[in-house]
Amino acid sequence: NDAFVSSGGVAGFPLPTFRYSIVPKSTQITLLEPTDHDRIATDKPLRFSWQGVEGASGYRLEVRQSGRLIFAAVLGANTTSYIAPPWLKTIQGEALSWKIRSLKPDGSVQLESESRDLQPRVLRSVNPSPIKNGTMKVTSQ
Repeated sequence: NDAFVSSGGVAGFPLPTFRYSIVPKSTQITLLEPTDHDRIATDKPLRFSWQGVEGASGYRLEVRQSGRLIFAAVLGANTTSYIAPPWLKTIQGEALSWKIRSLKPDGSVQLESESRDLQPRVLRSVNPSPIKNGTMKVTSQ
């Protein structure tokens, strides 16, 4: 004789009600600026900003070029923006990428952001003007 149990379990005592709630937890740090593929402006400071994470003891900003770490800054728990040193704006060549990692009290990584690309500034190119009267005039654009 087979018994069908519709309550989901068999016990010799009443089963307690199991109650729980689902609370969304951030699994990533949200980056605010610069946005993905922004070009580095030469006329203003290079500012990085992100949304703070609850429980972070600090943050680590990392800037890479071709996968190689070229700059890092460890920042306080209440810091959600950072102005980079001026030399970082002079980097040429491949795109830069940046990310933020929130840190636990022991210095280990709590959460990290996605990586965003940042385009280096472009030097003005020098192009020759058309030849007039047998001489060439060089102008910058």
